[in-house]
Amino acid sequence: MNLGAFAGIIVLENSNYGLKLNELKGLAYTNPLFTITFAICIFGLAGFPITSGFIAKLYLFSAIVRSGSIFIPFLIVLAMTIVVAAYYYTNIIAKMFEKTDGTDTEILQHKASSPTVILYICSVITVMVGVMPAISFFLTSACTRSIKEATLTMKNSSRLEAVILKNFNRSNNGFD
Repeated sequence: MNLGAFAGIIVLENSNYGLKLNELKGLAYTNPLFTITFAICIFGLAGFPITSGFIAKLYLFSAIVRSGSIFIPFLIVLAMTIVVAAYYYTNIIAKMFEKTDGTDTEILQHKASSPTVILYICSVITVMVGVMPAISFFLTSACTRSIKEATLTMKNSSRLEAVILKNFNRSNNGFD
């Protein structure tokens, strides 16, 4: 989400669009694909349902509720920041979908530049994790286990290599 939002900002920065809120008016009508993917990343940051941001905030809420009554102030602060962030994020999206008089609009070049590709990939991942969180967590845990096993194997193989080299050096002392 964050990476996708920043990639969208980089794409806007590299075009003639400014980064002021009023300069984003009508972006959805000239650049619909970019606007939809950028909006998905922003909705994810705000924590709207069917995004990974919603799943993250849901787990955070449940962890705070389970931890006891001493953490209730954190729950209140979290709820307030979610409401404030949702207001500001939806304001950005509303400006992108606002009609303009048609002047000073530019169609963004949809080339395969790094920020554009990153934005599109991040928006797809944001929705996939939001729609199928169990599968995402299963894949993440499977990847973590395989990385852990590979790390242990590498540690064991480096120890084995050290023993072999040590024994090899002992046996070849007189032949150098």
